[in-house]
Amino acid sequence: MNQRGKWQLILMAREGDRHAIDELFYSSFRPAYLILSAITGDKQASLDILAEGYVQIFQHLDTLETGDGFDEALNRYTIDRARALFPSREYLRLADESRVFAADFRHDPPQLHDFDTLPAMNLSARADEILAIMHALPVPQQVCAYLYYYIDLAPETIADILRTAPDTICGTLQQVRQSIVPQIDSVLKKSIAFRGTDAESAILWALRCTQTNVPAAGETEVYYQSLIEKLVACGFLEASSAEEEEPIIDEIPMQDIAPPKEHKLLHAIFSLRTLIIVLSVLVVVGLFVGVRQLHKYNERRNRIHTASERTTLSLLATAFPSEHYIFSTEFEAPTEPEATTEEVTVTETEVPTETTATTLPTETERTEPTSPVITTTKPYADLQRSVHGNAITITGYTGSSNSPVIPDKLDGKTVTAIGENAFANSNISSIRLPNTITSIGKNAFRNCSSLQNIALPSGVTTIEADAFHGCSALRTVVLPSSLKQLGSQAFYACYSLTGAALPASLTTMGNSVFYDCKSLSRCTFDANPRLNALGDATFFNCTSLESFTVPASVKAIPSNCFSGCRSLESVSMPASLTNIGQNAFLDCTLLSSVKFGSGLRKIEASAFSGCRSLDEVTLPSGTTGIGASAFSGCTGLRMITIPASVTNIGTKAFDGCRNLVIDCPKGSVAEQYAVRNHIELANSSDVTYNDDTNSE
Repeated sequence: MNQRGKWQLILMAREGDRHAIDELFYSSFRPAYLILSAITGDKQASLDILAEGYVQIFQHLDTLETGDGFDEALNRYTIDRARALFPSREYLRLADESRVFAADFRHDPPQLHDFDTLPAMNLSARADEILAIMHALPVPQQVCAYLYYYIDLAPETIADILRTAPDTICGTLQQVRQSIVPQIDSVLKKSIAFRGTDAESAILWALRCTQTNVPAAGETEVYYQSLIEKLVACGFLEASSAEEEEPIIDEIPMQDIAPPKEHKLLHAIFSLRTLIIVLSVLVVVGLFVGVRQLHKYNERRNRIHTASERTTLSLLATAFPSEHYIFSTEFEAPTEPEATTEEVTVTETEVPTETTATTLPTETERTEPTSPVITTTKPYADLQRSVHGNAITITGYTGSSNSPVIPDKLDGKTVTAIGENAFANSNISSIRLPNTITSIGKNAFRNCSSLQNIALPSGVTTIEADAFHGCSALRTVVLPSSLKQLGSQAFYACYSLTGAALPASLTTMGNSVFYDCKSLSRCTFDANPRLNALGDATFFNCTSLESFTVPASVKAIPSNCFSGCRSLESVSMPASLTNIGQNAFLDCTLLSSVKFGSGLRKIEASAFSGCRSLDEVTLPSGTTGIGASAFSGCTGLRMITIPASVTNIGTKAFDGCRNLVIDCPKGSVAEQYAVRNHIELANSSDVTYNDDTNSE
């Protein structure tokens, strides 16, 4: 079962997202390598074929239609290449007599469990023992086992890849079960940590945890870097500094992963050249730093000289008040201080507002002597800003305080916005914003990893994309009742965020707003919300989210909205909701209660795939379609009620639902589907239908 929502990763990888490419590689490399290693028996040949396969698959990501298609396409290509490169050795021939075991396998297929909690590092020796048992199998049986247990491909798909009949694959898997299960059971009994673990699930665990049957971590990193270079060369990725682009690679030559050997003399010449370049850079940097320090020294000296002159003039004005002295304009006292000039304040007396140049009074007009006090520090100088009429946007912060305070006015103008990237990557732990703020710009607080809490002012109406992206320490956030727009990935990867309350005023919500917020256990909406739709992948991989009530105004749950929410137990949907998108609740393994609204019309592909805790589902009258694999892998699903309004049921809609009973009207499309796929009906009927009747 796809545990990371690979479809979302594929969509991101199509756009050149390196993180998505990394995850696709590391999630598929180990099983693909083990398969090729079993076929070829040659480590280097396996790596070469696999590199060629990755380049081909990444170049054609747009042809994939599901997340599972990545692993399937990769293994299909690499196995074909191995077959072509080693034609004289019939590694993949399966015995036809294995078909006799197919019925037993179909009657009692294994129920695999994903044991993430087993201490893999302490039990790696047990993993190697289990794999040693599998390696003793004939190569065709090994390949079938890897494709079935680790990559989770259906027997029909494996049969297509290995160019044989599905019955042969089922029979081979049954033979694998009979030959290795007793041996694996004996290994599991050696450790108390495996108490209650079935043998076939232990195979999945062993494949993930082996340390000796795959390249070491450092070797894998080097290999992956060479693969990235190939992806850059073929034009799939853009190089950060590439002089020329090489032509697109159709096939990668074998044995090209290891770096070429260099002649010692050439190596010495290049090393000397590198040393000269480094020394030249150091000299240039040294000169630059020296000139800059000299410039700072001259500035400091000029400031001291200016201060000395000011002190002398002040003393003269005090000692000889009857004399006239001409001051420069820097001693003027304007009626309203400007943010771009130094501020002057005069004590004990009031300076006339019409004065443009400060002069000493005559004997007859003289009042008490005064001393000008010069203020050289500009208020809030650490806040960078831009001015738009009477409004100011904060665009940057250069201060050292971890708790800055933003005033409501600067230079006599109102502060209304926090601009794009204003505090990005800073070390602030808290911030005080004035009530005059109405918008938070794109990336405004991105990667502020020390920011723990923030109270947004009551006037904020817009939070733009990625505003708090990567604020991993952010625990609480108060969204104001004035908020209308919440941008894409606004709280992406805020790992410490535990709760969020969305106001009724919210009308627009971008994609992936709470993506990967692993501590988010609750998210609520105020009464009478205005939001019409959640964004794609809004709560993707929010593994602590336990329940959710879809707002009454929402009309659709988009793709991947709750994918990977493994703690989600219940979902309530309003009557306004008409569509549940692709992979919407993929791998919500604890989801046991789903209450559909009366307005539901369609459930898209893989919407509830892997929700193995679902027990009973009732689709409302008016529902018209159930997508492909919509409830596949829902191993706990016992009963589903399907109305007569359903006119289309996709392929493998209930694949893996071994104990399922369908309750539906007689003569309906659902009844035809159940008969054709050998699914039990609540009201048993002797009616049979021709196989050419197609509702899928």
